[in-house]
Amino acid sequence: MSTRQADQPVRARRPWVRLATTLLLTAAMFAGAGLCLESAITQGDATSRAHAGKGRPGTFTADVRRCGRTCSWYGGFTADGLAAPDARDRELRGAHESSVRAGQRIRVRDVGRFVQAEGGKAEWGSTVANSMGTFVLGVLGILGGVSATVLWNRGRRLDQNAQNAAVRPTTWSMPSSPRRGR
Repeated sequence: MSTRQADQPVRARRPWVRLATTLLLTAAMFAGAGLCLESAITQGDATSRAHAGKGRPGTFTADVRRCGRTCSWYGGFTADGLAAPDARDRELRGAHESSVRAGQRIRVRDVGRFVQAEGGKAEWGSTVANSMGTFVLGVLGILGGVSATVLWNRGRRLDQNAQNAAVRPTTWSMPSSPRRGR
C-alpha cells in the first residue's frame, strides 16, 4: 500500500551517489592499474637486464634480512672503483637467501631497482604479479565504467519519466465493462 497521494507526480530517484561512488572506484581501479603497469615495466626491465648479465658491477654487503611473504636481504652496494657504498638499502636478488649471512660481501650487478648476484637466477615473480595486477585492475576499471554508464542512463531515464508524469494530466475513470448479452 502506498501512502503517496494519487495526484502527486512520480519523482525520479537520483542515483547520483551510486554514480559518483562508481566513478571514484573506477578512477581508483585505473590508477591502480597504471601503478601496477609502471612497476611491471620497471621490474621487467631490471630483471631482463639482470638475466642478460648487464648492469654496473660492484659488491653488495648484506645488512638485514626482511621477511614478508618472502624473505630478502637488504644492504649497501659499492660500485667497483669506489671506496664507500653509493647505494644503501638495496635488495639482493638471485642469491640463495639461506646461504647469505649479515656482513657477507657478494659480487653483484646493479640493475636499477635491485642488485643481482653474479651468476644468480633472474627472479620474474614480481614482474608477473604486477602484470596480473594490471590486468585485473584494468578489467575492474572497465566494468566500473560500464556500470557508471548504466547508472547514468538509468538516472536520465528516470528523470525523463518523472518529467513526463508531471506534464501529463492524470484522469481517473472507471474502466468500462464489456457489454454482455447483445
